[in-house]
Amino acid sequence: MNHSRHTVNNYQGAIVLLLTICFSASINIAASSLDVQEIIYYRSEAATERGHQYQLELLELAMSKTRNDYGPYIIKPSSYEANQKRGLINLQLKNEINLLWSMTDIEREEKLLPIRIPLFKGLFGLRLCLVKKGQADRFKDIKTKQDWLDAGHSIGQGEAWPDTRILRANDLPIITSPHYSALFKMTARGRIDCFARSILEPPSELPRFEVGKIELESHLIFQYRAPIYFFVHKDDYLLAKRIETGLLRSIEDGSFDGVFYGLHENSFHGLNLENRQLIELDNPLLSRETPINDPKLWIDLNAVIELDK
Repeated sequence: MNHSRHTVNNYQGAIVLLLTICFSASINIAASSLDVQEIIYYRSEAATERGHQYQLELLELAMSKTRNDYGPYIIKPSSYEANQKRGLINLQLKNEINLLWSMTDIEREEKLLPIRIPLFKGLFGLRLCLVKKGQADRFKDIKTKQDWLDAGHSIGQGEAWPDTRILRANDLPIITSPHYSALFKMTARGRIDCFARSILEPPSELPRFEVGKIELESHLIFQYRAPIYFFVHKDDYLLAKRIETGLLRSIEDGSFDGVFYGLHENSFHGLNLENRQLIELDNPLLSRETPINDPKLWIDLNAVIELDK
């Protein structure tokens, strides 16, 4: 009887030990998978891989600056390309991606969690016109927003872009398309008078779209406050804090500017910025939390003009 009880006890002990080992192993496996923070960013239909280079370098910089605090990480693209509207929806739904970058507005900041550090120092608020080849002279006498309105010129923009609502809020006539590439075709065919692009975009777009059918207008530049942020899901506080901490550290130690000027200092040559007529516009879509009074986060037009010389 004692022998039988002893056997049962040994058997029960073995089961407990086996369950403990299995449980510990499962915890270790789970812990090891959590050790590496995975970031999957949305691939825009509008960008080449080089078009993502700057944002990815800043993301890599921010993550590397915080490795000791938060641990290792991996950054990889989504398995699909999508327009901006679809990318925003997928981030809200946690559909594969957990990060994207976009121009901000109040609505996006309510639905997603922004990291309020302007990645391009506000450069996307400096806008030039791509126009149909041979039509650039139509704009030479325009000096004010009222002149533009009186002329009745249209501006092309993406259907879901914040710029569209910014320009409409300034009473400018807007023609939209849900498809990025279609806007170049509409410009080449004269359906759009001005396809407004940031000063960073035409040098890479003119060799890729409607070659020989569109050109860069040389007289005007529009300006409005337009920060581009990293966004994460509304509940992803840890990732947001990590990226914010890393970006702030890179700003303080100068490595942010190293990436910014390293990739952009030659981007403005030949744009004739110094001699362009400036038309300033309002942006009513900015939230109260926009850090507009922190000069280290922005670059002004005069500084950009110096880079153009």
